Amino acid sequence: MKSRAKQANFSATRLIVVLVVVVALGFVGYTVYSSLSANNESATTAAVVAAPEIKSTSDLDQASATLDQNDPSVSNNTDASQLDNELSSF
Repeated sequence: MKSRAKQANFSATRLIVVLVVVVALGFVGYTVYSSLSANNESATTAAVVAAPEIKSTSDLDQASATLDQNDPSVSNNTDASQLDNELSSF
């Protein structure tokens, strides 16, 4: 009977160790994921380039190319409205 009692205690100890390892891996994974998500959001925001001031038609082409590089879901419509205003003055 003593051997069964020792086996039961060994199983409980093993279960606790496995739970501690799983919780530790989960915590580390969540921390890394949160860090990478925060870095990705700041990099996306920094990648938006402002449209240059338009003084000629070649500048208009350059501004259009710059606006095409920006992700419209992230940037606002300020650049597009500025481009439309300056285009109407030509």
